[in-house]
Amino acid sequence: MKRLIPSILAALLLPQLFAAAVPEGESRRLLERQTGLLSARLLYGEAEKRWLAEPMPEAAETLYSEMKRKPAECASRAAALKRMEPRFAELLAESYRDMAEHVLAPFREKFSAEQAAAFGQKSAQLIAEKQKKEFPAAFEAARKRLVDEQRAELTDRIYPTETELEADDDAALTRKLLERFTARRKTPLWEELLPRLGTELVAPVLRSARAQQKRQLDLAARLEPDARLWDPAAAEAELEQKLNAEIAGWKEEKRYALFPRTRQLIRSRAGRLPQERAIRALQKPAAAADYAALLARDPAAHADPAESFRQYEALSGRAALAAAAEQLAMPEQYRKTLETDAEVKRALARRFETLKPELQKHRNEFAARQLQERFPAVAGGSYRPSPEAIEAFRADPAKLPELPGEAAPGLLAESRTLLKQKLTGLLAAGNAELSAQLAAVDAEYDAVVAEMEKMQSSASSSWLARWFGSKNGAVDLETIRGSYGRRVLAAFHAGTERRYPELFPKAAAEIELRSRAILQRLNTPPEASEPSVPPPETVKTRVWRIRIDAEAEVLTIRLKERAFSGSLKPSEAEATEKRLTAEVVRALEELCDEAVQNTSAPQKLTVRLEVGGGRIYYRFVAELREALKNALKQTGASVEDGLRTGKAD
Repeated sequence: MKRLIPSILAALLLPQLFAAAVPEGESRRLLERQTGLLSARLLYGEAEKRWLAEPMPEAAETLYSEMKRKPAECASRAAALKRMEPRFAELLAESYRDMAEHVLAPFREKFSAEQAAAFGQKSAQLIAEKQKKEFPAAFEAARKRLVDEQRAELTDRIYPTETELEADDDAALTRKLLERFTARRKTPLWEELLPRLGTELVAPVLRSARAQQKRQLDLAARLEPDARLWDPAAAEAELEQKLNAEIAGWKEEKRYALFPRTRQLIRSRAGRLPQERAIRALQKPAAAADYAALLARDPAAHADPAESFRQYEALSGRAALAAAAEQLAMPEQYRKTLETDAEVKRALARRFETLKPELQKHRNEFAARQLQERFPAVAGGSYRPSPEAIEAFRADPAKLPELPGEAAPGLLAESRTLLKQKLTGLLAAGNAELSAQLAAVDAEYDAVVAEMEKMQSSASSSWLARWFGSKNGAVDLETIRGSYGRRVLAAFHAGTERRYPELFPKAAAEIELRSRAILQRLNTPPEASEPSVPPPETVKTRVWRIRIDAEAEVLTIRLKERAFSGSLKPSEAEATEKRLTAEVVRALEELCDEAVQNTSAPQKLTVRLEVGGGRIYYRFVAELREALKNALKQTGASVEDGLRTGKAD
């Protein structure tokens, strides 16, 4: 390029032309040299600025080529920097020389060699400045290009095969692929690539491969062959064709062919096409309205729900399979395999589980009708169990009376359950009335005994006659028992309607025992006050007190420092009373034997029964007293019982 600025040149050259007289030819040559030199300087300055400002893309290309040509020396980034920095400076120097040559070429004849050399005075400075500005970016661009190319090359080489992916886990494959890098590469790896092998090469490769595995299996499980196809080989071929068509559209660096496991799933599905289609057709079971008809037709055959369900499951399963095969237009040769197939059986079992609530509803409705038809009094609540049945139920709630017709065939298990529930409710209601009667027995007994103890020695048969309402003033066992019973029933019926208006046998027996105790107390004169003078030392009196308590359904008997206890729950009370009676009798016999053996002096042995807190039936106290009397006959010990709570030793 050549730029001439005449006005500037004239201003610069005129003073020189007129400074001295110069020959005309020499003056012209001088003007031309000066003009050329000035033009060159102006153009050179502009060119230097452009050279410094304009990037040099060919330098990055050269660095790329140099490092690729010497991979061993440049694999390390530090080594590559050390080599490429001076090489870049050389390229800049060459570029600068080319620029200078291009600019000065038209003016070479206009000035001397010394003048030409003066044009490059700032070259070193400019080259260093351009080096600092452009080298890092050029080096990075060259390295990135090299690393990306090598990465692509290595990725293409290391993709695991379909068999490897199914044989190994990701950890094993990562090791295998890194070893493959080392074995296959013909040139050293760029240093920048080393830490990225696992994260940027192997990991993405494995993620892509695993994702394709899963997508293949998902598709293989979901794709369906033509509904008209039943032959396994034809179905397998069509499924593979559909799956390969799907895979062809996947955007992956490497699209895998069908994995062995995918082929295996396709082959399995094709071989089980009749079973799978039948299973899908069984998912929505029909209503089981025909079950109600089966119950009505032959209730005895369906009395047990487990057996009934087993029969109906087999019957409905065969019908469901036949309907499914008909709906699918399944060839006869494939229908035979359905009933024996394990998966089909499981599908039928799942289907039957969804039917069970409806079947049970039919059974419950039928059971309610059966109860109403066969046991209308129980169903309606008017049936009244006998007092004996109620007392047996009180002792053992699991002991229910058997009703007429209960053992007849055809009664559903659910009907028996309903019958048991209803009967248990009626027995429980009767037991509540029995409890109310026994409570009234306790209350009347406590009242009369409290009054007798209050009156102490003044208590007389005439007072007792007034208490019990004797008309003729006589007080005997019959009078006490009759009056006691009437007072209990009056309290029992007060303000309440009862299903059992008469005394229960258990309440009557308790009244009998307590009436005898009252009469015995009335006929026994009060003990004379003890004399102030102590008895002779030759006669020694020994008294053992037995305390009886019942709290929180636990019966406890205390004899000196020993305690005997057991449960009073209805089902255990009788056994507890027998066991404790035997244990107390045995313990007292030992005490009496010990007392007799340890002294030769005459002695009086007395056993005193004292009733403490809680509900204790006098029947048990009376039975314990009799057992002690019989056991202690030979020792001559006397047995007494108080009507109310006493103090234990």
